Amino acid sequence: MEKVYGAQIHRDSGIVRTVKKAVNKSIGQSVFMDEVAYDVARAGNSETKLPENMSVASLLASTTKPMKDIFLETKDLLTTTTARLAERTLPSELTKLDHAGEYSIKLISGAAWRASGKGTANKNAKNVYYLGESIRVGWQTPAGHSRRDWIGMYPVTANFSNQITTASSKGCFVYTHPDENLLAEMVVGDSIFASSVTGVVKAREGKKSSLVEVLQGEALFSSSALPFKVGTYELRLHHGGTHAVLAQSKPFEITTCDSANIVHLFGADTSVDSAVPDPPKESELDELEQLSLALLTIANKAFAVTDSHTVGDPSSPNADGPASRTGGDVVVQTDVVEPLDSVHDPFSFSEVLEEKQARRLGYAIKEYFGVEFASDVLIYAAKHGATVHDVAKRILEARQALSAYSLSIIKP
Repeated sequence: MEKVYGAQIHRDSGIVRTVKKAVNKSIGQSVFMDEVAYDVARAGNSETKLPENMSVASLLASTTKPMKDIFLETKDLLTTTTARLAERTLPSELTKLDHAGEYSIKLISGAAWRASGKGTANKNAKNVYYLGESIRVGWQTPAGHSRRDWIGMYPVTANFSNQITTASSKGCFVYTHPDENLLAEMVVGDSIFASSVTGVVKAREGKKSSLVEVLQGEALFSSSALPFKVGTYELRLHHGGTHAVLAQSKPFEITTCDSANIVHLFGADTSVDSAVPDPPKESELDELEQLSLALLTIANKAFAVTDSHTVGDPSSPNADGPASRTGGDVVVQTDVVEPLDSVHDPFSFSEVLEEKQARRLGYAIKEYFGVEFASDVLIYAAKHGATVHDVAKRILEARQALSAYSLSIIKP
């Protein structure tokens, strides 16, 4: 090309010349030039040009540090702006809310705390729960609070602001003190009404303030109200059906335990029938039996159904009944129903396993037993009448196969 066109040939492509022209302008110098080059350009006259031999790669390389700073500043700005915009949407009635200091929620320790011996050395276990375990929460509100107040469970990193919730609870919420209108919407299996008042006390907001009537209650997160995923979470008490936050709990962790301790930690009361089909070798019996019981416990947690129903009549409270302890209010009683009784029960209902239940059970098997079971595989097994014992046997076989493979890799 040089022999044909001689000096007329362009050394730079069109895009390189365009970038150089942009950089030569004063508006672009502070963005595309580092501080030293920018000072040199300002020291000269306005006709100062960049060297013709400067490559586009060196020009773009000089933008790395400034652009990184711009990205970080923009990220911080978006974070703070989102929180500020969310806080501006706080309902106006919050400013008129009486006794705001009386709202609180507190976690009630679970199986991890009981297993630790409740000693001061293991105080961190107070805020630890096992995957699938029901979580109980104590709450407190003024007597005149909104009957649509609710508690939601979120990952600790899900929300930007402490004053308003911007993330979805994904169904992991419970009404603290539902009224008759809300309770009229209750259907069998609902987990959002698993809360009720347990007592009425007098409290004092400040040293010089008068006594205030305060309601105390307990909410239960179980079944579909649990996130069923390992992680760190928090609880938020919201005002009157809105996302305005009245109180927050301490962060808590949902984790797993050793599969050999599942039955003991969850306190399951189950037994294995001695008439096991295709009985394994004697050396394998204990391990398979233990695994079957552990899987039965975990499957019950994944398939559990919350049964909430009202007890007590507010119009005629019984002096010895639960309504008398709550000022004649309706009391909601909640039972967690675990459908499986034996390891020989099919882990399905009429050979049908829902997708959500299959995903939960598959995730729990992976976390507790270290074996991956796709939800489609569990649905297929349920369709063909597989029992808890059958699935436990497959888990044991998979673990043994994986164990042999891992040992073969370690050997020289």
